[in-house]
Amino acid sequence: MIRQALAADTQAIRELTHRTIRSIYPHYYPQGAVSFFLTHHSSERIAEDIRQQQVFVLEKEGLLGTVTLKNNEICRLFVQPEHQGLGYGRALIEFAEATISTHSELIRLDASLPSKIIYLNRGYQEVNSNCILADNGDYLCYDTLEKRI
Repeated sequence: MIRQALAADTQAIRELTHRTIRSIYPHYYPQGAVSFFLTHHSSERIAEDIRQQQVFVLEKEGLLGTVTLKNNEICRLFVQPEHQGLGYGRALIEFAEATISTHSELIRLDASLPSKIIYLNRGYQEVNSNCILADNGDYLCYDTLEKRI
């Protein structure tokens, strides 16, 4: 079941997001970039997005995933590491695409290295490559992708 997140969900969403980042991202990024992601996905940012009614959660015997939708952009899509590969991420992406398609013909997102192939396989096209300097002199690279619907 996917529902709109409530203020009471803030900490659980932060924990899910940080747990996933700590579990998956070190395989793709140096420590400075991982630290950037952890700081970027703060409780304050999540709480503000919830106040703006932009955050959704997928529940099935607990919180399994989350996605944030800002206009025509998919942001902060995470699934608990032990539940990846079971279709929950696909359900969140399909929900996001269907929601955005009600008001836009174009979907945008910034894809981290672990998620890029998932979006490319769904018909997204790379429109920009980005690298920013993170902690420890490390670089965080990601791609901006788009899909016309």
